[in-house]
Formats: sequence, structure tokens, C-alpha cells
Amino acid sequence: MCNSELNAAYENLKNEVAEVRDYVRKNLISGTREEELYKGTMVLYSQLIKNPDFLFIGINPGAGFFRTTGIKYRPEELDPNDGFEYVLAENEYDYTLARQTRTAFGRTKFRDCLPSCVKINLFYTSTSDQKEMHELFGILDSKFRINYYDKSLIWTKCLIGLIQPKIIICEGKSVVDRLSEYYGVKPSWNQQVAMFQIQGKIQVLGYKRRYSHMKNMDEFVTALNSL
Repeated sequence: MCNSELNAAYENLKNEVAEVRDYVRKNLISGTREEELYKGTMVLYSQLIKNPDFLFIGINPGAGFFRTTGIKYRPEELDPNDGFEYVLAENEYDYTLARQTRTAFGRTKFRDCLPSCVKINLFYTSTSDQKEMHELFGILDSKFRINYYDKSLIWTKCLIGLIQPKIIICEGKSVVDRLSEYYGVKPSWNQQVAMFQIQGKIQVLGYKRRYSHMKNMDEFVTALNSL
């Protein structure tokens, strides 16, 4: 798939995400619990690149942008970024997981790969934390018959198929659990780090975390260097 085909395929997926996002936004009533929980929608935290060395997958976007700006919607929010967020953050609004990722990769043979990595989340809807994300999804399902879990499974597998990374990094146990379930495989855990394969060729590496902190950076570094 050439770049033009990749961009066209992503545009189709983006339009699907936008259609659901716009339906939700149109029906959110000010002062309701769901309006309070919803903090925006994002897909890519990087450029859109075919066959990158690494695809990072988190659970869902945090509420940092909303807390900083008070903005829940931007016309360009579903477009690719100008670069990989963890690299850009160093000179902008740095945060713990970005710093720890740069530190970990700096100790590996992949230290020069970060600028050309791709970053997404399993779920594209921003909330303050995972608990509030699950609460919001429950309300949207009961009120609007939108099953974000099912839609996100389809979208995430579509993105992985389009991007075709060499290695996937799962940022947290919940991401490991869901992604391995999506593909019907069982992860192998060593210390705080999991490994498994999907599609017969994509190596997946995941680590446990507490909020934005890796639980065992040393083990993660060792696992990266073993690839």
C-alpha cells in the first residue's frame, strides 16, 4: 500500500470516527453526567506512517488538553500529528510517560527510532481516567445505543492492519489484555512485561504501569533489547 492509499484508507476510518463523535456531541446535553465525562476525541498522536518500527497503543486519551484549554472539540483533532508526541513533548508540555519512554528507549538499540514511531489508543474518547471512560461508555450505550467497545475493536484492528508496524508497544496491562483478546492469543508475562504475536508476524510487547509510571523499566528495556 503506497502513501496515497494509506492516507485514503485512513480518511475513510477517520470519517467513521467523526460520524460517531459528531452524533454524540450533538446529543450531549449541558449539565448531564455524560457531558461532564466527555473530554474530546483523538486518534493519532504521531504522523501516519506505513510499516513503522513501533506502534504505541495506550488505553484512551487523557484529559490533559481539556484541562489546559477547556476545549473539547477541534476541527483538526482526528488528523495525524506533525511528529511523535513523546519526542515533541520534550520541548513543549512534557509529562511522565513521555519522559520514561524516552529514557527507556535511550537505553536500547532502538534509541534513534522514536521520531518515526506511531501512537494511537484502543479507545479514542478522552476522559479523566479509565473509570470515567467505562462510566461514559455505559451511559452512551444505554442512552444512544452506541457501543464504543465494539466500534473501537473494529477501528483499532483496522488501524493496525493499515499501519502494519513491526512491533507494538502496549502501554499498560489493560491494553495487553484487550489487544490479546482481540486477536485470540495469550500473552506471556515475565516480571511486569508481556510478550505475544499477532497476525503471525507482529511482535507485541507490553508493560504494567501505575498511572503514568512504568512498573519495571529495567525489565522493559531488557525485553526491547531482546527483540
